[in-house]
Amino acid sequence: MADTSNFEEAKNAYENGIDFVGPTLSGYTEKSPKIDHPDYDLIKALVDDGLPVIAEGKIHTPEQLKKVIEIDPAGIVIGGAITRPLQIARTFTSVFDQMKDK
Repeated sequence: MADTSNFEEAKNAYENGIDFVGPTLSGYTEKSPKIDHPDYDLIKALVDDGLPVIAEGKIHTPEQLKKVIEIDPAGIVIGGAITRPLQIARTFTSVFDQMKDK
């Protein structure tokens, strides 16, 4: 599997023998949009082009997962949203921090 940040990287990887492509790096490089959610547009473009996509990267909520499922990639990886308890806890404690500042 190739972790990629944009359509061209994924297409190139697949054409060079990679079995699966993932939009994992989208949002983390200068060649991809700076977003804090899955790159739905990239996942859809890759799926529509017939590439075997493992959707991975920035899937933080069940709602985001549902949108990715609707695109119908070959597979989906939920990473930090379930494997990083400190990160999960910070999303909740940040609410209290924001309320203290008011």
